[in-house]
Amino acid sequence: MAAGAVPALESPPVAEAACVAPAIGAPPPTSGGNTGFLAVAPIRLVDTRVGTGAPQAQLGAHCVLRVELAGSSTPVGATAAVLTVTSAAAPRPTFLTVYSCDSARPFVSHLNPR
Repeated sequence: MAAGAVPALESPPVAEAACVAPAIGAPPPTSGGNTGFLAVAPIRLVDTRVGTGAPQAQLGAHCVLRVELAGSSTPVGATAAVLTVTSAAAPRPTFLTVYSCDSARPFVSHLNPR
C-alpha cells in the first residue's frame, strides 16, 4: 500500500439477529395518506445483556449486528424509524457505528462508550 493511502474496509463478520419485539399493530388511517410523523410506543428491539433480539453476549471486535426493523415491530407502511443506541459496561474503550444495510459502512463512529 502506498504511503498515505487509506486501507479498504473489509466486510466484518455478521451476527444475524431476528427481531423478537411484540407487535404493536397497524397505525390508524389518515386522511390523504401517511404524510406525517406517527408516534408509537417504544419497543426494545435488541438487548444483548438479556438476549432480546440477539444472543446474550457482548459483541466482539469487528462484529456486525444486523437488526431487522421492518415487520411485526414497526407499523405497516413505515418508511423511517428513530433509534436510541446505548452501551452498558463496555470492558474497554470501543465504538459503535450505526448505518442502514442498504448503504456502505461510514468511516465514523456514532457512540464511543467508556
